[in-house]
Amino acid sequence: MIVVNRLILTAVILLLASVAFAAQPVDIRAKAGVDFSKYETYAWASHDYLIEGDPLREGTPLDLEIKAEADGLIARKGFERVERDASPDLMINYVGTGSDTFESEGLTKEVAKGVKWIGDVNAHSMRSYREGTLVFEVVDTESGEMVWSGWVTELAPDVEKLQAKAGKATRRVFKHFPSK
Repeated sequence: MIVVNRLILTAVILLLASVAFAAQPVDIRAKAGVDFSKYETYAWASHDYLIEGDPLREGTPLDLEIKAEADGLIARKGFERVERDASPDLMINYVGTGSDTFESEGLTKEVAKGVKWIGDVNAHSMRSYREGTLVFEVVDTESGEMVWSGWVTELAPDVEKLQAKAGKATRRVFKHFPSK
C-alpha cells in the first residue's frame, strides 16, 4: 500500500511539474488607432550596450536565433527588414530578463503568533526553476511612440533549457504581430 501511495504521489508531482513548465500565456499591447498598413520596413535596435558574454548581445547565436524567428513571421505579415541606417518605419527592440525561483509549501505553518508547526516531511513540496521573460517593443520611428509590444514568460529547470525555448517563445509572440 505504501508503494502504491508513493507511486500516486510521484505521478501527481510529475503532473504538477509538467503544468508548471508548460507554455505561459503571451501578452500583447497595441496602441489604439494605429494603422499598420502605412508601415513598410523595420529594423532591429542595437544591443551593443550589453556586456561582452551576454547571451543577447548583438550577433550572438541566441540574438541571431531570436531575430531570425521573428523575421520570418514579420515578413509573412508584409513587412521588409532593412538596416538601421536605412530609415526604417518601425524599430524593434527586445530585452530578456531571468530570475531563479524557489517555492516551498507545507514545510511550516504559523499556528499562532510566533508559533510554527512543522509538517510531515513527506507531505510538502519544493521546486526550483528559472523564469525568463522576453519583451519585444515596436516603435514608430517617425513619432517615437511605441505602437506594439508583446512578451512571454517561460519556465525551465535551468538557463540552458530556458535559452533553448527562446525561438519558440519569439514565434509565439510574433504570431500576434499585426499584418499590413
